[in-house]
Amino acid sequence: MVKKKVNKKEDKTLNQGLLIVAILAILAVVFILVKTYSSETIDSDIAAMVNGEPIYLSELEEIKTLIIQDPSSAPQISDEELLKQLINKKLLVQAAKAEGIEVTEEYFATTMETYFSITGTDKEQFNSILETQGIEYEDFKADMLERLMIAQYMNDTINPLINIDEEIIKEQYDSNPELFSEPATIFASHILVEDKELAQELLTKLKSGEDFATLAKENSIDSSALNGGELGWFTAEDMVPSFSQAAFALDVGDISEVVQTQFGWHIIKVTDKNPARIVPWDEAKPQITAMLEIEEQNKLLLERIEELNKEADIKISEAPVITPNYTDTNKEICYEDGLPVIHMFSTSSCPHCHWVKPGFERVTTDYIEQGKINAHLWILDTGDDALTPEIEESVPEEAMQIFLDSNPQRTVPTMVFGCKYVRVGAVHEAKNDIAAEESDFRAIIDEVLRG
Repeated sequence: MVKKKVNKKEDKTLNQGLLIVAILAILAVVFILVKTYSSETIDSDIAAMVNGEPIYLSELEEIKTLIIQDPSSAPQISDEELLKQLINKKLLVQAAKAEGIEVTEEYFATTMETYFSITGTDKEQFNSILETQGIEYEDFKADMLERLMIAQYMNDTINPLINIDEEIIKEQYDSNPELFSEPATIFASHILVEDKELAQELLTKLKSGEDFATLAKENSIDSSALNGGELGWFTAEDMVPSFSQAAFALDVGDISEVVQTQFGWHIIKVTDKNPARIVPWDEAKPQITAMLEIEEQNKLLLERIEELNKEADIKISEAPVITPNYTDTNKEICYEDGLPVIHMFSTSSCPHCHWVKPGFERVTTDYIEQGKINAHLWILDTGDDALTPEIEESVPEEAMQIFLDSNPQRTVPTMVFGCKYVRVGAVHEAKNDIAAEESDFRAIIDEVLRG
């Protein structure tokens, strides 16, 4: 078979968006298939065998750690679902190889150059990002080469099957006018100060002809001061009502009187305006086409993955994959007053924290009443421990250090069980299954108690 080596000269059709997604995504394929696999006994270090190729437990551990460190980058999923995704990725890579697809060093380098250009970063900055996540560049590169193979496989075998009829595109446009309605926008700058008197002095200087950008850089307390107060384009809904009301009442080139908001005192200058409009058909058509093509691509990819699963020889290890939904820090269990201590770290404004909090309270209170553990539920922005009747005003330094050591990204909710096991995020929130969440808590606390 003639190998289809991918390089920048030969491949003119590879979707650039797919490449960037491939670089950024933690999980290569987000399709979960319901399928019964054989469960023959295999090596205890292996989670699954896919057509004779292993998926190691260490792979799942590494990806799980990435998700826990940065829950915003991927949805919280169970270990079983994660393993299915890795199986799907393995199948797609195998299918790409069967088609003779390879990715050349030249093409990989070109892809990274494209990424750096789009994001405004360079290799040194990118390596720094990888380092903070504990990822070696060579490991990233090996994974990226597989992702590019999958992208090319999709280009060769799936994308040619996509054919969106123009009547369907027009129907989408005609039946969804609200999707193509754009509100009025303005391009404006502002100066923000804390004192009304200073704002009036600056307004007087502006009316006498002094430069707006210069005064903004010298006086504004907003981060936009670095750009001369420039805020860019925004809609009325993007700003607080009093600010928007004043800004949208101005004509291009006008400067407002002093405007008060909860942030302080503003002076606003409008430099450009766009009226509200309905996006015309010729402009909307490419957007709708791209949206429908992505939907069709996802549908066809799901069908292809299902076919590959049916044809594959897949064996799943009988052993538990990894400690459910937790990362083992490999630290010794920590104690408080002779009992293992459990911490949850949250904030008063975190919706995921509010969802998981009742389950955490019920489980930990049960174990506390049995005299088995000590536990705390820290509200970081107020300092209070929600598990005590008192109103605390600050998180103790020792507890804060546990939070920082367990989750350097400082995202919430973070739960630390005996300093040994860490979970970031509410794993079962997507299914609104608080019972499953509580079951996980009990399982990991029991594991701590056994330790």
